[in-house]
Amino acid sequence: MESMLKKEELIDVSLGNLKAELAITNGNVVDVHTGSIYQGGVAVYGKRIACIGDISHTIGSETKVLNAKGNYIIPGLIDAHIHVESSLVGIREFSRVVLPHGTTSIVIDPHEIVNVLGATGIRLFLEEREGTPLRVFPLIPSLIPAPKYDTFGGSLSREDVESFLDTPNVLGAAEASWADIANKNMEVLTRLDLARARHKVLDGHLAGCSGKELNAAVSFGLGSDHESVYETEMIEKMRTGVHIMMREGSAAKNLLALLEPVKKGIETRNISVCTDDINISDLVYQGHIDHIIRKIIGEGIDPVKAIQMATINTARYFRIDRKLGSIAPGKVADIVIVDNLHNFQAKKVIVDGKIVASEGRLLVEIKPFTYPEYAKRTFRISRVIQASDLMMKCENRKSVKVHAIEAIDGQILTKHVIEELDVKDGYVIPDVSKDILPICVIERHKGTGAIAKAFAKGFGIKSGAIISTVAHDAHNIIVIGADYEDMAEAVNLVANSQGGFGVVKDKKVVGMMELPIAGLMSDENAYVAKQKMDDVIRAAKSIGITFEEPHMTLSFLALIYIPELRLTDKGLYDVKAGRFIDPILGE
Repeated sequence: MESMLKKEELIDVSLGNLKAELAITNGNVVDVHTGSIYQGGVAVYGKRIACIGDISHTIGSETKVLNAKGNYIIPGLIDAHIHVESSLVGIREFSRVVLPHGTTSIVIDPHEIVNVLGATGIRLFLEEREGTPLRVFPLIPSLIPAPKYDTFGGSLSREDVESFLDTPNVLGAAEASWADIANKNMEVLTRLDLARARHKVLDGHLAGCSGKELNAAVSFGLGSDHESVYETEMIEKMRTGVHIMMREGSAAKNLLALLEPVKKGIETRNISVCTDDINISDLVYQGHIDHIIRKIIGEGIDPVKAIQMATINTARYFRIDRKLGSIAPGKVADIVIVDNLHNFQAKKVIVDGKIVASEGRLLVEIKPFTYPEYAKRTFRISRVIQASDLMMKCENRKSVKVHAIEAIDGQILTKHVIEELDVKDGYVIPDVSKDILPICVIERHKGTGAIAKAFAKGFGIKSGAIISTVAHDAHNIIVIGADYEDMAEAVNLVANSQGGFGVVKDKKVVGMMELPIAGLMSDENAYVAKQKMDDVIRAAKSIGITFEEPHMTLSFLALIYIPELRLTDKGLYDVKAGRFIDPILGE
């Protein structure tokens, strides 16, 4: 906490009795409070903004003067909802990439690492965040896989939740499922109530939620949603007071559809932007929140509104707007200078009053974080997997109809379709020509030996198999392919490597990205990880896959909270029906 002396000094700088340490002059200041732009500057003292507009009286002989040269001065950008684990690198490597793009704060839900390592996962993230200028605001997971749906590796006790909620800069409870509210899941309700008692936010997960269930979720206190896909559901949620986080990630790209009501003039104060799940390759190639702002502006939206959605709107929702989200006296000096409001390229990035990046180059040292060995030894597979372990048995039938998962490129929604397959020698035979392929989830946390089997389509695999140990939310092993031998080879490959994305063809590894940290993240430099990601995607496309993000799309096929059909280590789950179903239809 800043001392009273510092606050008094800030007053003196504002009045010109004490000189600023940093003065940004000759800029166009984007005022997110009034939605306007004015010519002027920003005077900074310590970590705070002391004065805006005419700051000539704050400049002294020792003031560092940064001439904006007519460029635009905006608040630091905020990602309203992200799972850092999905970037495939840790917090420090993530920050190396996003800080030069103008991202100065992120709100994270660490439930991926929690579902593998439990409370230890959050502690590791809290420790890691201390080594970077990037502001990392955790939410405490409420969406924990239930044992009847998934087998998972970690969990949080009530004591853990209370302790973390009392930790500085923990903002609330993360993406609670509307179904848990409607079904009065007491473990989840209690966890949410612990956050509410501390006057913290309750983030929502409202995929497929409408009508009376939506009203129930909001009446309990869920305040936001990042799962909207269509304009109609977005508007329905906003009418209940829900704060909408428009998502544009690697696998889920919902931004353009959700901009339609914005184009029609809907009020935007209750709208933010987020990436949710974005991989390291996209971050390096495209950027982060700056990329989303460019897309919004490219759709003809007022640039100031776009910036508001990435700054003040988010800060207000999370109740951190007294410090962050705008260029105003007393606010923390997280500032970005961009070239113009169309190209939107960050020229300078300032955090806590210090320049941390310039012209796309990081200027501060961020030391690598060393994860402990136990975080890299999380696989407990009881035996070597054989091809026959992955095949679906069916006696006394010549053909069967099966419930199949249809994956959709650019979405994490799936379709529930019925397909017909032949039976030969007591096994259901996939049909590669029709793109109906075997998919399996193999339990990897407890050594139970459980293997769930089903069929999926949409991937277009002609030969070989792809595999991922990122498999939301429990992060068991998920594999799909055109050949059972290749699928088994892939399972054994990632188990021996303690995690990864893999591609196998003719029982040979043609692509591999090791993810040894909890089976979720690389322990390498962000740019090395990015290259490996590119290589494994290229390998996946070499076996026929046309999806832009094949492994990330595969990883979501185990997520039982998103319609319509999913596969966990416990079996095939019909999300709409709310129950497990037999993959094979009865006669």
